[in-house]
Amino acid sequence: MSRKYALITGAASDIGCAIAEELAKEYDLVLTDIDEEGLKKVADICSGGADVKTLSLALDDCDGIEDALEQFLKEEGITISKYVHCAGIARRLPIKMIKAEHYLDAFKVNVVSSAMIIKSLVSRKNKKALDSCVLLASTAALRGVKTFSVYGSTKSAVIGLAENLAIELAPDCRVNTISPGAIRTRATADIMDEKLEQFENKYPLGMGTPDKLIGTVRFLLSEEASWITGQNIVVDGGRTVDGTD
Repeated sequence: MSRKYALITGAASDIGCAIAEELAKEYDLVLTDIDEEGLKKVADICSGGADVKTLSLALDDCDGIEDALEQFLKEEGITISKYVHCAGIARRLPIKMIKAEHYLDAFKVNVVSSAMIIKSLVSRKNKKALDSCVLLASTAALRGVKTFSVYGSTKSAVIGLAENLAIELAPDCRVNTISPGAIRTRATADIMDEKLEQFENKYPLGMGTPDKLIGTVRFLLSEEASWITGQNIVVDGGRTVDGTD
């Protein structure tokens, strides 16, 4: 049987790479990221058993996403059945330093681009092949974090987007979100390493790493999750339910 294609945004990030490596065991891949050098490395890692294609897609150019995807699908002669949104802008800014553009830029990449991608993939241009989406949200959408109003509000919107599209697109396409806790990556290492003991003490199951997310992503994309849609799955090592003083 031929493999289905899965589209992963933010594929050159540590989380995106971990997810791509896992999904390459089962799916062919379309990888996107603004880091072209990093994207090539991830494509090389995943190309052993999967057909891997890369796509330069400017997620902050929301008006251009549909045309870019349509052209890509036409040129490659493929359809995309699975979609994982890993791309995102995360900046820590106190409210006194925030400008409107910070919110606008983050919403474009974190939320609007994902909606435009889904719109394209459920259309006739993709032969309506999309059957499952997983969007990465964050526990910052569920509980307040100082200086995270931009990031947290976009991730709240990601959850709202998924809940509403889950109803609109049923029964043909399922849409779910995953809210990770703090994940140690290259991008977050400097912050976490400064307060390593503090972070470790806050997570009952220990610090999060990208590989902790891959099982949940794989499950939600699969037919094993065929009766799950519009749900937000928290993967945070017990952090949000820990009421210990």
